[in-house]
This record gives sequence, structure tokens and C-alpha cells, in this order.
Amino acid sequence: MAMRRGIAVAGTHGKTTTSSMISHVLHACDKDPTFLVGGELNDIGSNAGFGQGDWLVAEADESDGSLLCLRPEVAVVTNVELDHHAHYRCLDDVHDVFRRFAALLPPEGLLVLVGGSGGDFLRDQTSAAVVVVGIGAGDLVAEIVRVDDRGSEFTVHTADAELGRVQLRVPGEHNVLNALAALAVLRHAGVDVTEAAPHLATFSGAARRFQELGRRDGIVVVDDYAHHPTEIEATLVAAQAGDHKRVIAVFQPHLFSRTRYLQREFGRALTLADEAVVTDVFPAREEPEPGITGKLIVDAYLLERPGGPVSYLPKLPDVVRYLAARVRSGDLVLTMGAGDVSRVGEELLQRLARQQGEAGAAVE
Repeated sequence: MAMRRGIAVAGTHGKTTTSSMISHVLHACDKDPTFLVGGELNDIGSNAGFGQGDWLVAEADESDGSLLCLRPEVAVVTNVELDHHAHYRCLDDVHDVFRRFAALLPPEGLLVLVGGSGGDFLRDQTSAAVVVVGIGAGDLVAEIVRVDDRGSEFTVHTADAELGRVQLRVPGEHNVLNALAALAVLRHAGVDVTEAAPHLATFSGAARRFQELGRRDGIVVVDDYAHHPTEIEATLVAAQAGDHKRVIAVFQPHLFSRTRYLQREFGRALTLADEAVVTDVFPAREEPEPGITGKLIVDAYLLERPGGPVSYLPKLPDVVRYLAARVRSGDLVLTMGAGDVSRVGEELLQRLARQQGEAGAAVE
């Protein structure tokens, strides 16, 4: 980043999609950016690329405080919540890291915030210009025309002018906010809304961000990286905006510490699905903790929604067998988590194909 004009995208959620949108548009507008993001861009086929242009776009991770190693010209903070409980004791610790991050910006730089998402306190922590984006309120505002599980359409305004109309192929109001943050950055980089809009319309997302894995017999299977209650809620709201008969959520908790601290919030978020299945915890970098399992989330779910329907199936193969016997035409199966839960969707589609083939052979 020291060798380029840096754009650092930080926040508890939305970093990968927002940084991917910025990278995609800069690339499409022949700005030839260098980019390093946390997920593979579907349209480019990589999570990183080296360009000859002025700009470098990087996803800035707060999980271990490493975002403080960056010296960007432009920073985005999509939202601020307590996550990564093994590193932070409390929300004040998270606030402190983001304060220090905002203070790194130069006076000629730009800080982009999403209004009402926990980062408003950062307005006074920088000498750079500040742009707040939001739906209905802010310095750069979206007025929504349509939003559903296929995407959205909205107009973009400042206080005194309409700047253009944008269509997205990625679903949910949370992606409208991600796009607004990207547009604020792109304007600083010399790309106005009308120039960016056609390229945002072609943006198909990043891997494991509401990514359709396939369809079989009227059943749609989608995979998403959501691994925090706020992300799960946003993803399920987007899914329920479609015309599916049922949304069946399969959630694989990620990290024992996160499961221990946020079990109630996970359970509450999953009640937005028509049915939920919870697996055991994907451990990643942590050692197992006695008594910390996916069942804690199921118990929390049942406190919010007694009787379910919810199931605790620790092993992924059991989830595939359960779903194969239960799903029917019109269902959306949505796998969520930062581990290997995407295997469930892939194997479910394979199993449904085999069942269809066996049924056809029996008829013959």
C-alpha cells in the first residue's frame, strides 16, 4: 500500500463485498487497480491481482488489529460490532482499534462510514474528509426502488442532486449499503455514479456471498459466508424477500469463543428462517471448549421459538441425508458459516441428482 494510493475497507461485516465492488468497477473502468480481498471475485476469478494503476484496494482486518499496519488514503468502515472474542475483551477495545485506524488517514484523504452501523463515533477521529452513506439519510443516500433476493434497484442522491440510478445483482439492503460505500470511494477515485452504475450492474458478487450452488427439481441451494448473528439476519432477510415456499437455513458455528459469547444472538437470528439446522462448531484456530457445541444455539433458538422447527445435527453427512429426505420443490436451502458447510449444499445437489436418476430408472 505504501507504493500505491491505498483504499482500505474495514468493518465487522461487508468488507469482502464492498472491496470487491470497488475493485470490480476500477478494473472495468480501466484504472488497472491492485487488489487484495478476502474472497474470490466471481467476475475476475481471483481474490488478488497486481495492476499498474495508482490504486490499491485491500480488505483491512480488525480481527487481530493488523489493519493498523496499513497507511491508506481512503478508508471505509462498514460497521463496528464486537467479534473475535479471543482478541478483544469488550466493545471498547474494538472502538479503540477503529479510532486509531481512522486517525491514520491523511488530511487529503477520505473516511466513508455507514450511518447507524456503529461507526458514527469515528467522524471526529480523523482530519480527513468524512462521507456518511445510508438509506434515506446521510451525505450520500440511496432511495430504494426495489429490493429482493435477486438484487435491487435504487437512486443515489446528495443533499441537492440526484447522481444516478443503480441496479445490483446481489440481494438485500445490506448490499445497497455496501454499494453506496463503494460509490463514495469511487467518486474520490474519479469515477462518478453514472460511470460506475453499469459496472455495478454486472457485479455478480464474491465467492460464498449468497452464491447459488445449483438447482434441482425446483429446489434452490445457496451458500453464504455469514458467521455472525448480524450477517445471518441480513442474509435471511434477503432470502425471505424471494418467492420461495420455505427457507431452510443450515448454520455451522465458527469458533468456540464466538459460539460461547453470541449463542443467544445466533439462536434469535436463525428464527428468521422457516426451518433451521445447526451443526457442530467448526474449530478453525481454536482448541475445543468443554460444553461449547452447536446445541447451545439450538437451545437459544427454542427460547425464542418454542417447538422450532430446528434440528441439531453435528455431522455434515447427517445434514445431507436429513435434507435429501425433507426438501421439496419451492424450497431454498441456505448454508451459512465460515467453515466447510458449503459441502452440504454441494453434496445435497449430488444426492438429489442421484435420487432423480434412480426414480427415472425405476419408471423405465
